[in-house]
Amino acid sequence: MSLGLRVDRVIETVTPQEFAYSTPDREAGTPLATAATVLNTSEVGNRAPFIDEPGTNTNYKPETGHYKLTTDEDKPVSGRVKASDPDGDALTYAKGSDPAHGTVTVNTDGTWTYTPAKDYNGSDSFTVTVSDGKGGTTTATIDIGINPVNDPPKIDDPGNPNLDPNTGHYKLTTDEDKPVSGQVKASDPDGDALTYAKGSDPAHGTVTVNADGT
Repeated sequence: MSLGLRVDRVIETVTPQEFAYSTPDREAGTPLATAATVLNTSEVGNRAPFIDEPGTNTNYKPETGHYKLTTDEDKPVSGRVKASDPDGDALTYAKGSDPAHGTVTVNTDGTWTYTPAKDYNGSDSFTVTVSDGKGGTTTATIDIGINPVNDPPKIDDPGNPNLDPNTGHYKLTTDEDKPVSGQVKASDPDGDALTYAKGSDPAHGTVTVNADGT
């Protein structure tokens, strides 16, 4: 008589085990033998997390796997990366790469805040790395579009002794009944051409302002 052993498909993950089984003597009706064996099994390989966003999140583009958001120049924008783990592992989030034209703070729960560089407009991006703590990672890319905003010109007249940098005021003196001249100089963060005009009249005299600031 030969002994046979059938092992059904293992549904759950198990660790190496030793088990015993016995088979009866079919002729005598008594146990014939007890055998022991080791069932060698290995844990299923760790699976990496994946970005898991519901269809209601319009900032996530499944066709590219990227998040895409917009903001205005000089205005921070915030969001959150969401992921799932096939093995149910707890996930942590961290900054993967820095943006080229701003700064970003990434929290361990996947929330982040991006701040564009001053006066910058255009496109930028950064990445967030999701980790399951067991070597499995995935990376989310966040693309940011920064809309241009018109910036006002500013007085920019370095080295002019008549300009007080603390107040932004020009200060000149002259004698009674004697005209005095000068020039206002400014720059524009957007590179726009500037024109100059009289904003208000003096209380005790007259002034002529030319388009070039004189």
